[in-house]
Amino acid sequence: MQKGTITKLIIFLILASFECLGVNASSKEPPFLRISIEKEPVTLDWQGYRSVTDRLITGFIMRGLMTHGPTGKPICDLCESYTIHPKGKRLEFRLKRGIQWSDGVSLVAEHFVHGFTRLLNPDHGFFAAKLYSEIQSVRHQGKTTLIIELSKPSAQILDLLTLPPSYPVRKTFAAKAKQDQGEWMAREAVLGPYFLAEWDHGKRIVIEGNPKYKGERPVYRVEFIVGSHDELIEKFKSGKLDILRNPTTDEILK
Repeated sequence: MQKGTITKLIIFLILASFECLGVNASSKEPPFLRISIEKEPVTLDWQGYRSVTDRLITGFIMRGLMTHGPTGKPICDLCESYTIHPKGKRLEFRLKRGIQWSDGVSLVAEHFVHGFTRLLNPDHGFFAAKLYSEIQSVRHQGKTTLIIELSKPSAQILDLLTLPPSYPVRKTFAAKAKQDQGEWMAREAVLGPYFLAEWDHGKRIVIEGNPKYKGERPVYRVEFIVGSHDELIEKFKSGKLDILRNPTTDEILK
């Protein structure tokens, strides 16, 4: 399992532990969690991600065809099933029905086609595009069938489809993404359990519950606090942080 996946899993496990405290998103003051990050994202445009922090936060606001299951192997997320054809060069995905973006628009296979077309266009210069160089073409059949053709069989393609660059993109929104570090896109149309509520650059990022998300979300609001390691240690000691990421061994012992 990759490092970013482990970090995300740990945070989700901590979020889940709040259920034991009787936290409920319908309470008068929605529950929230404060987490430290020493470097804020380069971008929230999930196809343009370049750092661990980019991947961490986009993992909360977006979803893809595949995700890592309990054993670390890729399993369906936005798809309900997939088929790898005998020669290994063609993959066919059947999307789940009833999935909506946070603005109420239904997810369709064409959104993945737009995403891959944008990702693989060399004019955009996406850092992660080289990971998907074996993709020869992507097309859709109707609203729920997506077909990916590869230049040669790939043992890692399903793992790559769990990563942010492979997430779907709405064509009408993509044009604005590079203008504001993906901030507008992360606010207006996402598929994950949270959407971007606030980005106070250099200070904090706030994500809140996506009302169209149908899965469990034990904590309604998550606030990522930006600062140097020493600053964040002091905030944690004074009770202004709930989770301190990347503590040293000495700090844990104290």
